[in-house]
Amino acid sequence: MGDGLDFVGIGAQKCGTTWFHRMLQKHPEISFGAVKEINFFNTRRFFLSQDTGHYDQGLDWYREQLEIEPEKLNGDITVDYMLDEQCASRIHEHFPDVKLFAVLRDPVERAYSHYHYSNRIYNVGENFRDAIERYDEYTERGMYYQKLKDYFDVFDDEQIKIILFDDFKDDPAGTLTDLQDFLGVETYVPESVDERVNKTTYPKYDWIRTASLWALRVKDTTFGQWLWSKDSFHSVKDYVLELVKDFNLRQGSRPPLSDEDKKELYPVFRDDIDR
Repeated sequence: MGDGLDFVGIGAQKCGTTWFHRMLQKHPEISFGAVKEINFFNTRRFFLSQDTGHYDQGLDWYREQLEIEPEKLNGDITVDYMLDEQCASRIHEHFPDVKLFAVLRDPVERAYSHYHYSNRIYNVGENFRDAIERYDEYTERGMYYQKLKDYFDVFDDEQIKIILFDDFKDDPAGTLTDLQDFLGVETYVPESVDERVNKTTYPKYDWIRTASLWALRVKDTTFGQWLWSKDSFHSVKDYVLELVKDFNLRQGSRPPLSDEDKKELYPVFRDDIDR
């Protein structure tokens, strides 16, 4: 506990980080800023988001986003910190004593979940196999050895905790308690520990999703670049997008990953897994 950053959840995307953020946020000894993913240390973002990180805003800007409470542990959970190879060295430069945790999931299952998420929000359009071939990032985010090596190269092993998605799925309370012990806070298991977050949803009206995507592409215009340079615009934009998503998304069930897709895709990750 102090006047800086105490811990960081670095990813991976679609591996349960939203659940961990929600559970840790309820802990009386832990503090987060108003936004789950501050995206400070990274330059790269999800390939369809059209946003970049905020490292050029400076460390004072980052501390403001953290809304630091000196008497608590202050954290940041941003899944793109595991995507961008610059993040490990940047975090270590400014906060060498920070603790880090990463949640890892079967890489094929992770890619499949990622595909459905991006398809419902951004209308990727292709089937899963075609999307994998077209967009490298679906598989890149599952190359865990490559992504974590950057962190183990600069941080001590004792500063990094690896959590397996299947462990927290089977025993959420036990996994949360184990993470809290790693962070150095008292055990606190909320009553909502068994809740599911980020439930599968699909758009009710494709024209609303299309209009939302068109609005985001305004960034490529001169006016859009001016808008995106204003910090206040991002909070308004994110708020409006959340309202649109809440209105236009309906809950549904995702079709299971086929055995054929598994057979085709596991070899993509074989070298990384064998390391």
